[in-house]
Amino acid sequence: MKLVLFGLSGLASVLGANAAFAQDIRVSEGSVEMRLDRAAPELTCVVVRTSGDAKIDDTACTRAIAPHRSGRLPYPKGVYFYGNAARHPAECRLIGGGSIPADLETLCAAQVAAMKKARFAGHISPETWLRASDLKSVPGPGGRGTVRLGINERGRATYCVVTDSSGNAALDRRACEAFLKRARYEPALNSAGQPTASTDHRRYVLDR
Repeated sequence: MKLVLFGLSGLASVLGANAAFAQDIRVSEGSVEMRLDRAAPELTCVVVRTSGDAKIDDTACTRAIAPHRSGRLPYPKGVYFYGNAARHPAECRLIGGGSIPADLETLCAAQVAAMKKARFAGHISPETWLRASDLKSVPGPGGRGTVRLGINERGRATYCVVTDSSGNAALDRRACEAFLKRARYEPALNSAGQPTASTDHRRYVLDR
């Protein structure tokens, strides 16, 4: 049995890190509870109580953000902030690659400058989060999957949603249980340099 654990640093940048809750806008839609930040340049939405379905969560966040997006970078419509070695937002990139459109270059630069105190969440010993011993009793085949973790301002994982199933529900469930139990982060900082909630994606592979 071979276990491989990956972190998706680029994708984590898309979904997390700069959410600043200084104004703590709380939004609910059905079973989804979210927090928005009017102060963060990119106006990130972080789910604090998940529906259990990533698509429902994402749709709820898109609707929640829409009324507040005037005058801001068109996020998350294909644009995200990429971090440097110190985990600070350093540049804008397009999801899927390619160059930033010319009409967004100036706005992107201004947004990055406004987030100089922001910092993406940092993983603490991620190689210990999911262990081969966690999966010994998992029935069925191996596979690979991806989960999204919610991270609170203290750096603890608060929820786990499967965004790309391994095809083995028992494996997905066991991976989430392990991440929720052991995942630790240096919390993200908002644009004011304060600890804040964020999200991260983790990918895992089990070969049998």
